[in-house]
Amino acid sequence: HWTERLSHSILLLALDTFVEEPPASLGSALPMPDATLMHSTDRWERLVWQKQTALALERFLARVEQSNGTLDAVHALLPMAHEASDLFTQVGGTRWADAFPVHEVVNRARQRAAEIDAGFELPLGTWAAAELQHFTDATIQQSENWLAPPLEVLEPLSRSRDFAAREYALRRLALIDDPAASRLIEAMVHDPNETLARHATETLYWRREIRGWE
Repeated sequence: HWTERLSHSILLLALDTFVEEPPASLGSALPMPDATLMHSTDRWERLVWQKQTALALERFLARVEQSNGTLDAVHALLPMAHEASDLFTQVGGTRWADAFPVHEVVNRARQRAAEIDAGFELPLGTWAAAELQHFTDATIQQSENWLAPPLEVLEPLSRSRDFAAREYALRRLALIDDPAASRLIEAMVHDPNETLARHATETLYWRREIRGWE
């Protein structure tokens, strides 16, 4: 394929020139990439999907940066965070050879995290960068690029009146090897929602009996 003969820098220039951010899909918080291109046999089409994905992740990071940094802002950003995290998982992290457009976004997210954090009471920059990780794959902790979502954000979410926020917090807390995370999960064992309380109990068992985390 002709794209095999070009360097990444030239391909990025071509993608920046010809690929625009797709319109937001109905019911979606982010502009969703064209899913039909994801597994195309044509490398250029796969790269277009990668670039569209990168643009969606950039939109998420920009919204975080433009927020007022409060917990209410985090609640509003959660649907977008879910979509950004799911998109990154679809990309396969940065393991694919064609993942370099997304890889650049993730690197920029890590670089911008401290700058964003400096402007807010909550470390939203670190939180946003952490969303672009493989939280569904516990082995990713062996990667030097792995970031844990900050407890300063997850702790208030774990006590939120919003069930979706508490459910999100539990999913993220489950993979943080920190006694403070365990204590927050212990409190969620008494969650008013029976299903979430059961999941918290199962999570504690998994952390302590299987992973050996206290």
